[in-house]
Amino acid sequence: MTRERYQALMEFWARRPGWGRLVSRVSSLLTGLVYLGYTLALGILALGRDPRLIRMTLVPLVVFLGGTALRRAINAPRPYEVYEIPPLTHKDTRGQSFPSRHVFSAGVIAVGFAWLCPAWGWAAFLVAGAIALCRVLTGVHFPRDVLGGLALAGNHGILNLMFGTADEDVMQNSYTYFFWSALSYPFLGIYNGGAALFRAMGNSKVSMRTSILMNVVNISGNAILIYGANLGVAGAAIATLVSRILGAVIMVYLLHSKPHVEDKIHLQSLNIFQWN
Repeated sequence: MTRERYQALMEFWARRPGWGRLVSRVSSLLTGLVYLGYTLALGILALGRDPRLIRMTLVPLVVFLGGTALRRAINAPRPYEVYEIPPLTHKDTRGQSFPSRHVFSAGVIAVGFAWLCPAWGWAAFLVAGAIALCRVLTGVHFPRDVLGGLALAGNHGILNLMFGTADEDVMQNSYTYFFWSALSYPFLGIYNGGAALFRAMGNSKVSMRTSILMNVVNISGNAILIYGANLGVAGAAIATLVSRILGAVIMVYLLHSKPHVEDKIHLQSLNIFQWN
């Protein structure tokens, strides 16, 4: 989120104070609803002496404590600190913006609800997503903060709740692969978007050739990193990451290169990414 977009967002709320108050109240209401639902769920499990109570208690607790320690260590500034523009919701907190604690807490609780009852899980995931959106709209977090919170909740939350009975070695390998593969998702999205654009323009050869090259790099990387560098699961995941980065770079380059200037869809500039 750039300064201009953040300022425009805050000016939008300033012109519509009623809407702004509504978003702030919805954010607070949804957060309270998550914690209330979680407390009720623990109470029901405790009354029924359900053995799932232990995991439902410990996993969110570990994610909460670990996420809190991580954000203190990173101590990333908040949007209103970076741009010196007051947010919609009054906030005095300095730093500790990444990852969003509201979001990773709601996310891991949603994972817990999905483990207990899929219907509850879907509802809880929608609430967690709404909380993430509200945290950005009210100006207290960057988009990266809420996405990081969701990723943190998904990593340990999903793996521990869904597969908590797996051996320790298996779980550690799962964490490793989940981490490295998650880093590749943005590049995979860029590649798929570029491939879809070329197919839409009737040039499916570009997508096919790039896909073949990515698979060759992935397979070769697996052999080198797993057997040569003895990186194990991390080697497999890193090879996947590298191949997806390569695919994204190729797609962006081709959409910008001179041979494709006459295409219906063309990138005029490579300056398509901005980091806060």
